[in-house]
Amino acid sequence: MKVGDIIRLPNGACLNLELKSDIGFVVGVIPREDDYPDDFEVMADGLVHIMGFQLADNVEVISESR
Repeated sequence: MKVGDIIRLPNGACLNLELKSDIGFVVGVIPREDDYPDDFEVMADGLVHIMGFQLADNVEVISESR
């Protein structure tokens, strides 16, 4: 998963954030200072949401950026 990808968010993320749509657009990556992978900025329902690195294992990439 990388910046520019269109993704289908997992149900848990949609319920937690009270999203109307399960489609998101990866708009950024947030570097971490610890040993864990980077977090993500995802635009969904017209807002940018910060989502943890675990998201990468739980999404379906609908359209990959080039």
